Amino acid sequence: MYNIIITDIKHPVILQEYIDNTDSTRVIGLKSLTYWAGWYNVLQDAPCVWGAITQGAKINTVTIPAGLYSFDRLSVFLSNDALSLSVNKTNGKCTLTVADGYEVNIAGPILRLLGFDLYPDWLGSGSYTSDNPVDFATKALFIYLKQVNSSGNLLNGSISNIIGSIPVSKTTFGDFDTVTFPKSYVQEITEWNHRPIRN
Repeated sequence: MYNIIITDIKHPVILQEYIDNTDSTRVIGLKSLTYWAGWYNVLQDAPCVWGAITQGAKINTVTIPAGLYSFDRLSVFLSNDALSLSVNKTNGKCTLTVADGYEVNIAGPILRLLGFDLYPDWLGSGSYTSDNPVDFATKALFIYLKQVNSSGNLLNGSISNIIGSIPVSKTTFGDFDTVTFPKSYVQEITEWNHRPIRN
């Protein structure tokens, strides 16, 4: 039995010992995986503009910096005298309410994150319900190994060399989490896999 620990996932890892699988009896599985949230769901700075509809009224702008946001954190940036947000806990849809006498302009990527399809540049007074649920945690990590015997290993109906997947719900950049896999979760490796394994 081999216990392989890989801490550098950015570069190929070459094992210093050979794994001889010429008799095709070796299997491989994940024991645990520790990951950190290092992705953005707002890819670039996004402006939100609002103001009263009266002539000569001041136009206000807040810029939401690129980063990883939860619904609550994004609401802090967007909520003001003219605009409020809420999310339905049953269906996940967002309600965006523009106060009487105001109009707002929210960047398209933010609207899509909140579940809205295409909308006009400016939203006038009233309440708007998103077309889709908010989309803050639709992330999954997939772990692949080239040496997996893919003949009986399928992902969405297609042959795959995936050895594990985990759903991710982290919404704070830099958060760490560790997932432990059951011992029965193993895959066969290829017949001639007696060379050093690379990740």
